[in-house]
Amino acid sequence: QHYILSLKLLISVRKMCGIFAYLNHLTPKTRSEILDLLIKGLKRLEYRGYDSAGVGIDGAAGNSQISLVKSTGKVKLLEERIHSMKDDLNFDGVHTVHVGIAHT
Repeated sequence: QHYILSLKLLISVRKMCGIFAYLNHLTPKTRSEILDLLIKGLKRLEYRGYDSAGVGIDGAAGNSQISLVKSTGKVKLLEERIHSMKDDLNFDGVHTVHVGIAHT
């Protein structure tokens, strides 16, 4: 089973932020697949007016640590930063239970 949550939150009259979350339970996914899903979710929420984006996912070793990746600019810059960190983020690691959240 997996669940996808997508929200747009009104911060002020002029600015909005988009939040996309993903939870999977007993469905094996590589960290690369999970990060790609989070990025695709952000791209669906993409609009003008935000100045940064980021993701938070379970630690690369499957422990209680959280891996955070942030970037200024558009979602594409965040995606490039994530791919430049593929070794640190353990792209090939497989998780059967996972939580991730992404924001603009």
